[in-house]
Amino acid sequence: MTIAPNPGDVWVTPHGVKMRMPKTTGPKNYIRATYYHLGERKHRSLGKDWKEAWAEAHRIDTILATEQGDTAGITVATLGRSWITASKQYWGQRYIDQNEDVLAKSVLPIIGAVQIGELNRNHIRQCLDQQTVISGLKRVRTLISVMLNWAEDEQLIDNATALLPPKTREMNGNKLKFKTRESAPATEDVLALARNRSNMCQNNTRQLKKLLYYLRLILIA
Repeated sequence: MTIAPNPGDVWVTPHGVKMRMPKTTGPKNYIRATYYHLGERKHRSLGKDWKEAWAEAHRIDTILATEQGDTAGITVATLGRSWITASKQYWGQRYIDQNEDVLAKSVLPIIGAVQIGELNRNHIRQCLDQQTVISGLKRVRTLISVMLNWAEDEQLIDNATALLPPKTREMNGNKLKFKTRESAPATEDVLALARNRSNMCQNNTRQLKKLLYYLRLILIA
């Protein structure tokens, strides 16, 4: 657990964002940040809560790291915290709590240590594959989508859409029928099923729909 800074302390992030604690307490004594951005010295107020101020300092640090071409140390966990910190001003407390909960339980334990420069579609599938109900799948996919789009806007990644697996089909409202391409049978098995469609799918709409969905998974994989 991080120990709280003392009055007058200066904490520095890896890319030079300095968080300066006020030397005395008072209504006008705010935590300040100083850093260089594109060659210019910047000053910002970070509020009075040192934990939120330190999180904001790291969000700025993430942006500076990208501009300096240094994304090696930026993990999905760092990205997630930076995204939530930057977005809190636009969200209600309930939405903040919901996103923090989904991130902590369904994303960070699985891919939190992955560096964003190495992040790919298979990593996202790992998170989605853990969901057993469609509502959970939707929440996780939506959170990851919004987070990656924010990262693209901040120029932390190149293409958010390319990292997201295609949306999947639902069954009976709350159960997943097929979650990902990996949950479908092998291509040769599907083709064998297609060759025998006259025997297996004739007068059997359910089997035919299953065949068509498997074929779609193969085509979009």
